[in-house]
Amino acid sequence: MISLTRLLIFTRWGRYVIAAILLVVAVGIGISGLGAGDIQTKTGTLNDLRKLVDDQGNYLYSELKMDGDSATYRIKRTDFTPALDSDKFFRGGTLDMWYTTSLLNPPQIIAIQLRDENDQNAVMYVTEAYTHPDNVRNGNFVLAGIVLLLAVAAGLAGAFMPIPGQRARAALAPAMARTPRQPQPGMPPQPMPGGYGPPPGAQGMPPMQGGYGPPPGPYGPYGPYSAPPQPGQMPPQAPQQIPSWEQQIRDQQRNAGDQG
Repeated sequence: MISLTRLLIFTRWGRYVIAAILLVVAVGIGISGLGAGDIQTKTGTLNDLRKLVDDQGNYLYSELKMDGDSATYRIKRTDFTPALDSDKFFRGGTLDMWYTTSLLNPPQIIAIQLRDENDQNAVMYVTEAYTHPDNVRNGNFVLAGIVLLLAVAAGLAGAFMPIPGQRARAALAPAMARTPRQPQPGMPPQPMPGGYGPPPGAQGMPPMQGGYGPPPGPYGPYGPYSAPPQPGQMPPQAPQQIPSWEQQIRDQQRNAGDQG
């Protein structure tokens, strides 16, 4: 239940669902308010009266049926003045009733006149909806307006209110994109973007024929750049070493002795 509540509140589509549900409820309450002022009346004989209770046995309302009428009328005996007990109803007895209708609810009895078993001594029982119908209608309109405002608020929240954590994820997205991916264990390192990385083909190459391979260190067999000569070109020569001045003097003395 908690996860469903978080899903409805902390996601955009969940807020839209809440707004739609509240909108339907507001329309239903408004329609009920319109029907509260439309009071109809009917006279007939009682066919059946059935009491409905909740799981704990508490009284909810009763359902009344009349002879020759397929409709089921709802009556809540605890709302009437004077007190309307079940023993006031007699099967086949004549009754007069006043009721309201709506699209979402069955006909609701708001006033009823009953007679005794001899069909005499009529007594009328009324509710607040019968004596003050405008109050009931206006109360329904106010309630419908409040629910409608909640529906609008939920819709605006879904359209404009940021989702918790969304702004933080958006701020971390560029940094996560710049973070280099770590190689998996046992996999060779991949070249970095821009051309840097281990030279292709350097890993896993077999040694040269004859047992000779490239010398260790930063210099290859063709100089410091380790680049082989192109076809038709001479390989680069090793740089000439310049003798020191002491070696030059000894060479001059040696040449003078040879000439003498």
